[in-house]
Amino acid sequence: MTMGYKRKKIKLDGEEATMFAMVASGCDFDVILSAVRYSCNGKSVEDIRLLDFTKELTIEYNGYDSVFEQYLDRLEAV
Repeated sequence: MTMGYKRKKIKLDGEEATMFAMVASGCDFDVILSAVRYSCNGKSVEDIRLLDFTKELTIEYNGYDSVFEQYLDRLEAV
């Protein structure tokens, strides 16, 4: 089931990068992470590790996966 385009702010650290990529890889839609001027494939742990984890990250995606949504709820920036 495809939902509308979504954008959320999350906090992530280097240790969480592998788990994020693993959960995102289970989605049948694109997941894009960005920090300041750099965007990357949210399904690639190598790409994610290039981000600046001291800043809030923006995640953009167009789809729905219940496991992914629950995971994002844990990471959502306050």
